[in-house]
Amino acid sequence: MILRRVITHFRKQEWTAIALDFLIVVLGVFVGLQVSNWSEARADRRDEQATIKSLHDEIVAAEAFTTRTLRVPTTDALLISTATDIVAGNIDDRALTGEERRALAGSGGLYIGRFDLPSLARLQSTGRLDIVRSVELNNALVTLIQKREGLELAMQTDRFSHDLMHLYPAVFSARSALVPSDY
Repeated sequence: MILRRVITHFRKQEWTAIALDFLIVVLGVFVGLQVSNWSEARADRRDEQATIKSLHDEIVAAEAFTTRTLRVPTTDALLISTATDIVAGNIDDRALTGEERRALAGSGGLYIGRFDLPSLARLQSTGRLDIVRSVELNNALVTLIQKREGLELAMQTDRFSHDLMHLYPAVFSARSALVPSDY
C-alpha cells in the first residue's frame, strides 16, 4: 500500500509527498524499535527482581546450612583434641567416651559444606550477570563465583595429596594440637 503510494507520487513527481511517506515509514520503524526496547527493558527489570529475590532466599538457606555444617567440626575439635591426647598417653589413662570415638572416626575427612545457588548458576550459564544493575551486587556475585571455583579446584587438588605422616610413621611424632574455635 505504501509502496503503491510512493510509486504514484514518484510518477507525478510529488517530492514533498514522497518525503512525507519516507518520514512516516522511518518514524514508524523508530517508534516500533523504541517500544520493543522499552518492553525488553521492562522484562529485564522483572527478571532482575525475581532473580534477586531467588538469590536472597538461596543465600539465606545456604547460610543456615553452613552454620549447621560448621557447628559439628567446631564441637568435635575439642573432643578430637582430648581423644588424641588420651590415645597418645599425654593425659590420664581412661577409656574414650562414645562422643570422642565418633569424633575420632569422623576426623579423617574434611567436609566443606557446599550449597548450590541455582539462580547464580542460571545467571552464569546464560551469560546474563549484567541483568543485575547494582554494581556492588554484581561484583559480589562475580567474587562468589571465583571463590567457589577456587574451592572446587582446591578440593580436586586435595585428592592428589599424600598423607606423609601415615606413609612414614617413623619420621613423625604426633600429639594433639587442636584448639577449638568458632571457625
